[in-house]
Amino acid sequence: MKIHAYLVLSGCLIFSGASAQNLKDDFNTYFTASNKIQKKGLTTLGIWGSANLISGLALGAGANGSDRYFHQMNAGWGGVNLALSGIGLWQLSRAEMPVKPGDIYRDQAKLHNILIFNAGLDVGYIAT
Repeated sequence: MKIHAYLVLSGCLIFSGASAQNLKDDFNTYFTASNKIQKKGLTTLGIWGSANLISGLALGAGANGSDRYFHQMNAGWGGVNLALSGIGLWQLSRAEMPVKPGDIYRDQAKLHNILIFNAGLDVGYIAT
């Protein structure tokens, strides 16, 4: 039975084309796709931030009372989002392909933690 399992496993590895080059290509494909998705997200954030900043400043200039404060708040958060987008795009432009799969996991975990922290800030902001 051990010989049978060994032969099946060997056949799978041979016919799957598993090689160092294929793994490197998969690694490169993943890294490229991940960066492309992040770039789209950061660009969207930058556009949204710009729109909030400009509209908040324009509408806040002619408003009074709580309306004015609302537009000022939108302009402020628009500026924050625009800054975060710019920093993220700048860091993404400097990114180098990780050497080990563990590096990709570390980078993804870091991004995940940042997004979770941001979601927590959003919930806290809405709750107050």
